[in-house]
Amino acid sequence: MGWLPIDPRLDPTTQAFAVFAGTSNAGEMKPAPYNAERLLSYYGKEASVSMSTAITLGVTPAVSMDATYNSWVFTFDAMMYAETSASPANGGIIFATRWGAGFRMTLQVWNLNANINLSLGAVAASSELGVVRASYEIVGYGFADPNILGRLPGPGRFDRQNYQHIIDAGTAIQQYLVQHAQDPAITPVPFQVLMATPALSSPLGASQAVVFAMRNIAKGRSLEKALKGSNAPRFQEAVVRSTYASVTSNGSGVPSANEIGYAKDWLQFERN
Repeated sequence: MGWLPIDPRLDPTTQAFAVFAGTSNAGEMKPAPYNAERLLSYYGKEASVSMSTAITLGVTPAVSMDATYNSWVFTFDAMMYAETSASPANGGIIFATRWGAGFRMTLQVWNLNANINLSLGAVAASSELGVVRASYEIVGYGFADPNILGRLPGPGRFDRQNYQHIIDAGTAIQQYLVQHAQDPAITPVPFQVLMATPALSSPLGASQAVVFAMRNIAKGRSLEKALKGSNAPRFQEAVVRSTYASVTSNGSGVPSANEIGYAKDWLQFERN
């Protein structure tokens, strides 16, 4: 059991994590409730999880068939936060939650072998040398000050310079949020949970489940209909659900026309 990054989006009806939509106890998979404490602690750390685990937790979107092999997802959370606990554990597995405001960088890394240390600094240096392929995105949570968000690097190669810019932006956000802790416009989100690491089978199995989900989305099927299909038992149900949660706006309903088009484009890329 440990602290894991998670997609902060919540179901508007149940206030449970949207990434778990469709599970048998989806309505119970809630963050430990936020008690309106001031965000007095700063969290500025990196974490790494396998690509399959990241997909299950909604931290990264669905990837192509073979992309989970030797691939990892790094997160760097720069947040002012408060920590809350649940007793008994929500859904039987969520024991505590960190609520915060700040930003998260999510870095996908492919072709990562055992000779490279699992740290962002090492990945940045390796990316410069062409040893690994990496792409990243940065999302702000809980506040929207343009001057602070403007300190973050835009799209580009993940190298040592951009890595330093991200670290520096984390320091600036810490100072800003300390000064504006009472600002009612700051709305903390649940960005980490204390829970058991999701049980996953092989990377190939997770990839096949992603493709299965994307094919059903492309056909306009809801999550419930997809899981009732005759082939559904062959695939990892948790990965199918998390793929729906990351691609569709409501996580389990009928996909929109844009979401169907996205899935079709994704599948076309997969075949190339």
